[in-house]
Amino acid sequence: MKLDPIVVSLLDTDLYKFNMDQVIFHKHTDLSGEYYFRCRNEGIVFTPEMLSEINAQIDHLCTLRFSDEELNYLRSIRFIKSDYVEFLRLWHPIRDYVETGLTENGELQIVVRGPLFSAMQFEIACWKSSMRSISASSTIIRCSARRRRSGWTKRSVRFRKASTRSNSPNSAAAAGCPGNGRM
Repeated sequence: MKLDPIVVSLLDTDLYKFNMDQVIFHKHTDLSGEYYFRCRNEGIVFTPEMLSEINAQIDHLCTLRFSDEELNYLRSIRFIKSDYVEFLRLWHPIRDYVETGLTENGELQIVVRGPLFSAMQFEIACWKSSMRSISASSTIIRCSARRRRSGWTKRSVRFRKASTRSNSPNSAAAAGCPGNGRM
């Protein structure tokens, strides 16, 4: 890894991710998800060196665990339940859920597949790693444009039940999740 680690704490995400993840943990543990990263900035060509750095950053992310201090902080948030915090004590990002690659045109491809409560936690960390790789390669992108035009969108997320493909009352579509609830 040439750059310092970008994500140094599993708390380095948006608070709403924990809120959404807690609901999935309590109500929809049978959902699997796929997240697709798309860099929509025109003219960005990712190099094998950039991909290598992104992979190193993702590898580092998967070594992180919540510290007692971080877990205590999460416990202090009134809407985060203690059983979810206990689950987070055991949870860690799993590298096998993330696939990365480059197209022939140098477009970055990141796909995260796995149980939704785990896969969704990769979203922000992978976005940060990809954007840091771009800026480290001396490609000039304004911060505001980067935030708007790169990353994960609701359309790039598909959900499915782990055990069935039906649109039963417990499916992702019935739960109000984006997408059609099917793969």
